[in-house]
Amino acid sequence: MNNFFQQTKWYIKENDGFTALDSSYEILDFENRRTILGKARQESCVGHKILKMFFDNIFLPFKICVEDSSGCSKLLIKREGSAFIWPIEIFDGEGKKICAFKQSFLCLKKRIEVLDSSANLIGEIISEDWAAKKLAYFDKKEGKVGTIKHFLKGVSREMFTASDDWVVEFTGQKPEMVPVLLAGAIVVDMLYHEA
Repeated sequence: MNNFFQQTKWYIKENDGFTALDSSYEILDFENRRTILGKARQESCVGHKILKMFFDNIFLPFKICVEDSSGCSKLLIKREGSAFIWPIEIFDGEGKKICAFKQSFLCLKKRIEVLDSSANLIGEIISEDWAAKKLAYFDKKEGKVGTIKHFLKGVSREMFTASDDWVVEFTGQKPEMVPVLLAGAIVVDMLYHEA
């Protein structure tokens, strides 16, 4: 039995590739970083790859499939539109919409609103710094229930690669928020760190 959503702390490692035309991630157990809990990969067509050479992800549609280590679908993250005003929808492994993320540009810090399937505000992901390398997830009812932090891999890897690693920690009481937090970490990387 894969304990994909039963963890409270994950290490998300973005894979280095020859080109940055597709994003892929390994989702690892934080304590034992050799234990792969799952993988996430971006699915894109040739036309999208050509557009990505000229535009950042913040302006393009994308679709990311998250699977556990046995290959079972756990999450689908997608944005249909081609501008930053389109919401990013999150679906579970069975295709049921869990929530949507909507970027907010009303403050200097990065902010993503989390909406339920009926478009009601249920939480926010807010950066604690200007570079969006340390973020917190605030549930509307519980308050702060998780953190998403950039993991510094070393000077040479930071300077010569575009990949980012993240530590995601869930501190809340509602386990149904775990998929939202994990999807939030991947969305933060796609929007703010895939330039």
